[in-house]
Order: sequence, then structure tokens, then C-alpha cells
Amino acid sequence: MDAPSPTSAVHRPGRGRVFDSIVDAVGDTPIVRLRKLPQQHGAHATILAKLEYFNPAASVKDRIGAAMIIAMEQAGVINADTVLIEPTSLARLSAETGDAGIDVDRAAQDVGVSRR
Repeated sequence: MDAPSPTSAVHRPGRGRVFDSIVDAVGDTPIVRLRKLPQQHGAHATILAKLEYFNPAASVKDRIGAAMIIAMEQAGVINADTVLIEPTSLARLSAETGDAGIDVDRAAQDVGVSRR
């Protein structure tokens, strides 16, 4: 394991905070420099890994779901009386279904929009 960098003790926004909403916890995922990988292969490169699995559903699709719901809410397209019908979230256990629909469903639930 690599030694910690001098900046690793610096508090970054979002890390270790208590959130009022699951939507607020989306994003602010860490980026880590992979120092050994280029060295092991003789490459002169900087390789960075964005750790999206730190999102609430461990997916970059959390950002998509939250952004769609927030944008529609801010534009006045949806409100607490809106019913969203999101078909992919109905097949949550299906192996072929992606999790973007689940993320839309979760974000909608958090802002108080009814889902079906």
C-alpha cells in the first residue's frame, strides 16, 4: 500500500458529513492517483481513478438520476402531486436492467414525488 500523501488528512466537502437527503450525498466522489500502475508497465503517464462507487448506490448513474429529478423540480415540471412512471425501476431484480431507473426512483422519492 502506498504511503498517504501529505494532503490526505485535509477535509474535503461531503466526506464524513451528515446529509439531510440521499440526493445531497450524490457526487463529491474521490479521485485517486494510481502511481504504481504506470510504473509497473514502464509508462510515463498520470492515471487517475474516479471512485464513483462512493455514491449512495455505488454508481455514476446516481448523478444522472439526481440531476434529472432536480432539474425537473427546479423547472416546475414536477412537484409533490406528480406521479412518475419509471419502468426500469420496476424490474429491480432483473439482471439486464441498469440502475439509472433505480436512481431516478430514489431521487424522486427523496423530493416527495410519487412513483409507479
